[in-house]
Amino acid sequence: MAKRKVVALSPADRLVLAKQRTNELVDHMISLIAMHESNLIIMKTDVLSRQIPSSYAAHAFNNFRFSMAGFEVVRLCAFWEPPDPQDVSIPNVLNLFDDPQVRSEIRLAVTKSEYRSNIDEDVFASISEEMSQEIDARIDNTLAKARAVESSPRLKSVRNFRHKFLAHNLKKTRAEEAGPVAPMKNDDVDWLFGETEAIVDGLHHGLNRTGFDWSGSHEISKRQAESLWHGTKFEGLK
Repeated sequence: MAKRKVVALSPADRLVLAKQRTNELVDHMISLIAMHESNLIIMKTDVLSRQIPSSYAAHAFNNFRFSMAGFEVVRLCAFWEPPDPQDVSIPNVLNLFDDPQVRSEIRLAVTKSEYRSNIDEDVFASISEEMSQEIDARIDNTLAKARAVESSPRLKSVRNFRHKFLAHNLKKTRAEEAGPVAPMKNDDVDWLFGETEAIVDGLHHGLNRTGFDWSGSHEISKRQAESLWHGTKFEGLK
């Protein structure tokens, strides 16, 4: 159904929608970074855990940590939902623009009047050709990286964990019915987070021809997380 809906759009409209969904991916990535930086403190330091006594409180604290880590997995998997025009996901953006006619629209955008300066036509033609080649190379690299993630057993493991333990209560997922699925490991989530951020960045550069200060976003989110969690004090009941 999703592919039929996309086919009904013109190449120009598909590009417009791909750019819109990419901008939305950037916004969702910023939110995910904030959660990720909090979880780095909650899950990978003893800033909070060292304050929890060996008591009933420890059970509640472990539930809290599972909820925080689990929600990051849920939000991360949302970036990899199957293509649908209404979905803000990487596969959806790929489905929208990975087409010869849409790729031509991307190249054509470089030569539109909005990109022209008061320079010689031959010089502009040379510059626009260089820009087109640079954009093509970035898009090709991002496509290859995204397709590699889509086919990765590590993504399959993370999504299977999400389906089985977080979004549903399943004895066996459809993926498991089709064959063995490796259990998710903690570093699978970190790997998928890094790949997802890099791919969103590549799409933003390639389609919207603009960048975003991801390291700055991490620094801001880290400071915010530290301001909260380093200042949090647990006191046991007397």
